[in-house]
Amino acid sequence: MIGDQPVPQGEGRRIMLVDDEVDILDLLGMFLSGNGYAVETFTSSPRALACLESQPDGFDIVLTDLMMPDLSGLELAKRIRQVRPDLPVVLITGHRRALENYETLPGSVCEVLLKPFDLNDMAQSITRLLGRKSH
Repeated sequence: MIGDQPVPQGEGRRIMLVDDEVDILDLLGMFLSGNGYAVETFTSSPRALACLESQPDGFDIVLTDLMMPDLSGLELAKRIRQVRPDLPVVLITGHRRALENYETLPGSVCEVLLKPFDLNDMAQSITRLLGRKSH
């Protein structure tokens, strides 16, 4: 439980988590795994994309940082849409101004979480996007 609300449980739902900062991956991965999600982490967006291309149905949702080397979170979202148009993507960023350069986000970006964010808010977003009610 975080705050006044119970944390939604993942029930084995599969999350691809992409961030070039290992500490963030560890924190988010531990939180999500501890709440019943099956989490696979990537520090490289091209590797994450390659994994998705080899296993198009391997994930239920993607959480990716915006500011990634090689392939930005937005570019990754666009490429994900080509592979799996129905796969929801949550963009994570601490750079609100970076989003101002884009008139619209790719259709696969369902939500944006601005750092710092509450872990329970992240869990609620995931639950909402996966179409399940929180416990």
